[in-house]
Amino acid sequence: MTSNINGERFEFYYCLPDNFTEKDFTVIRRGDSLITNLSDIKIGDKTTLYKLTLDIDTYPKYSFIKLGENVVGITPVY
Repeated sequence: MTSNINGERFEFYYCLPDNFTEKDFTVIRRGDSLITNLSDIKIGDKTTLYKLTLDIDTYPKYSFIKLGENVVGITPVY
């Protein structure tokens, strides 16, 4: 995570279906968490490792991001 005037930028790598598009991705704010809804990988799907970048207006501050079924604590980079 990197902070800037408008909020924070979160960068992470995530395996997603090969045909993944931005239409398959949503972000919901709930309490002190950002919850992402990502495409489900089904058995037999071809996957690709994506580098995802989220620019989020993070007021109030958030402590966690839920990526699919994984919860990640947010640690600032200075």
